[in-house]
Amino acid sequence: MREGVEEALKILANGFLAHPANKDLRQRLQEGKLTPLEYYRQLLRLIYRLLFLMVAEERGLIGARYDPEKSRIYNEFYSVSRLRKLAEGYSSGARRYCDLWLGLLTTFRLFAREELACRLGMGVLDGDLFSAQAIPDLEGTHLANIDFLQAIRHLSLYREGRNLRRVNYAALDVEELGSVYESLLDYHPVVTAGPEGRLQFELLSGTERKSWFLLHPPGTGQRADKKRRRPGYCRTVGEGNNQGRKGKSFAVFKGG
Repeated sequence: MREGVEEALKILANGFLAHPANKDLRQRLQEGKLTPLEYYRQLLRLIYRLLFLMVAEERGLIGARYDPEKSRIYNEFYSVSRLRKLAEGYSSGARRYCDLWLGLLTTFRLFAREELACRLGMGVLDGDLFSAQAIPDLEGTHLANIDFLQAIRHLSLYREGRNLRRVNYAALDVEELGSVYESLLDYHPVVTAGPEGRLQFELLSGTERKSWFLLHPPGTGQRADKKRRRPGYCRTVGEGNNQGRKGKSFAVFKGG
């Protein structure tokens, strides 16, 4: 499951960065108003919203208990379970519309606003995970359906030998979810910008407390970091230091 969560997170991260309509998101990262670490944390909250709803829905904890019609409306039009079914049968030729992601944002609003939740006979979900401040930079974004479905598929299915199995979220306990989160802290997020300005999100081995935004990716002639043995990393990334050797300027921003 950890591998599925990791892959889903990277697909979502790069899907948001790649969509032409998300110019503001890319600009905030480039200007340092949004650090790679905070972007990563918002993506984690998004992933855990999805996991929370998958567990709750499979256990029958969401929906109007005494109103079958309202429960049907939620299950058919707003549930994450509906998205799982779509993702498990999607093809690589899925259209690049953004309606599925926009629909999920509507589902999130159901659990954040009492007046909306009451219409379907449900209550709001209190706590930081579903608060308005949880994913502020992802609100108002667009995400192609193909990227969205690929991410959901990684959360929904896992490979056992040659077979794909469906994750049984009803049987998942808190400790298992917690262990997945802890394993993701072994990485630190990096956002790189290529020669054409296209941003790329990566998770590298290390600690979540370290993150960089690099404007000089591998192959652009910048000096590699010998310690990490990964080309493209600026040699001087100390606090408040953005100057490389021989007076060359490296556009590197630390976050976290």
